[in-house]
Amino acid sequence: MADWLAPFHLPEFTDEDYSKAKAEHVAKAGYQITLPGLSDIIHIGQPKPMTEDEKYRYRKRQYWTFGKKRMDEIMEMKYKKKQRYEAMLHSPTPAIVQNAGSLLCAIDDAQDAISTMAWIGRILIHFAPRILGRSFLGPVGWMLLAADILNLIMILGGMGLIMPQKKKTFEGATSSNPFHKKAKLARAKKLAKWKPTFADTIQALQTTDQVFGFGVSLGPIVGLIQDITFGTMRMMGGQSVMINKYPPPYKPWHRAAYKTMRSANIFNQVDWCQNKDIMKDIYAPLHTAHEVVKDMSALWNPLDVIDNLNDVELQAPIPTDPLSWDIMKECKTPIEEFTGWPATGDEWININDVVDSSLEATPRNLKAIMAMNAHNWDGYAIGGLAAETAPYMLANIEEEKEVEYDYTAGSKIGGAMLESGLQFNEDMNEEQRRAAEDYLEDAEFLGLDTSLTGVRKAIKEREIPYQEFDGTWSEP
Repeated sequence: MADWLAPFHLPEFTDEDYSKAKAEHVAKAGYQITLPGLSDIIHIGQPKPMTEDEKYRYRKRQYWTFGKKRMDEIMEMKYKKKQRYEAMLHSPTPAIVQNAGSLLCAIDDAQDAISTMAWIGRILIHFAPRILGRSFLGPVGWMLLAADILNLIMILGGMGLIMPQKKKTFEGATSSNPFHKKAKLARAKKLAKWKPTFADTIQALQTTDQVFGFGVSLGPIVGLIQDITFGTMRMMGGQSVMINKYPPPYKPWHRAAYKTMRSANIFNQVDWCQNKDIMKDIYAPLHTAHEVVKDMSALWNPLDVIDNLNDVELQAPIPTDPLSWDIMKECKTPIEEFTGWPATGDEWININDVVDSSLEATPRNLKAIMAMNAHNWDGYAIGGLAAETAPYMLANIEEEKEVEYDYTAGSKIGGAMLESGLQFNEDMNEEQRRAAEDYLEDAEFLGLDTSLTGVRKAIKEREIPYQEFDGTWSEP
């Protein structure tokens, strides 16, 4: 639904709580210049804002009432708002300049809307019947005058915000006087033309962005210019300033994939009763999830913008299933008692604790289920999925080109022997069998030659009996 009053809004100023939060964030992570993404400037198909009823239900945590599609849209809006807020907290631009920028932004939005309405009026003047068109001359002229006045305020207000201006800039502002004869002549010429200029197009797109949710927003570009200017000043003063980058826009399938990864991690934080069907339900979607986010990881890696993982804490997922909510309601149990990380039972957990608990429990769970299904297809499927997921996981943590794949020494030796038709004798005694096992272990830990030449040399030196495979198999 269109918000026709969106371009006409009051500016938002910072308060003491914001200043305190900003000081804490800067003290912890320093100043950061956030590079906006293309999706922050060009808006297409933005989710509709939350209604008052939706806000009430969201505050009451009645998430099941929204439906999956709408809940995804709300999470996307929350994610982007959080990004913008964190960018403001870490911005090197002083608060007084941010407040002045908010005021100028409100004026600019109103000026864009008035200029767009004036352009629509010029079209009506041009194409409407002559008598009717003349009736629009007065209102459209007043709108153009109002737009020029707001534009002059923008020019005067913008002076000195970033750095001292040259004399030529002030002369330009003087010539923009909306009551000057030149300005009146320019408005008269504009009234006679209906085709939009580049400036008219940009202003119209900014207005459609405010009203309908699609168009362009130049605010991130203006904010970036300010951050670069003041960030440079702070760096020259010896303060720490880093470059931060917004992640690419998340798609619904990306959010579902990341949620799948988190769910798999929760399952593997503690030892639990092994069930092959549950394990397949964990590793099959986990394998797919890492494939899905591979394109996202190639463009943006969150580890690149985190200075210290010890400072990162994660909140335990909150139940959203309606059946879970009914159970909690019937048992009269607060949701907090149903929410917590299995490793600690706490609602919040440090990310390093998440990794440590998973490193301990995951191998135990996997080994246990593999031992229980060592000779069936379920074990093969679970083991294969776990093994195939690992390379994708590493590629998502680091760049794919940084991941090197290798085989164990035993696999290389076995492959070399199979390719050449070489095999150990089946009737080896216990001493000879131990010599073969020692060779495989030494090759792994001592880095022995695993080529066919190395194999032949080792089995000769260690007196391991072998034979050449003649291409036929004996009857079982």
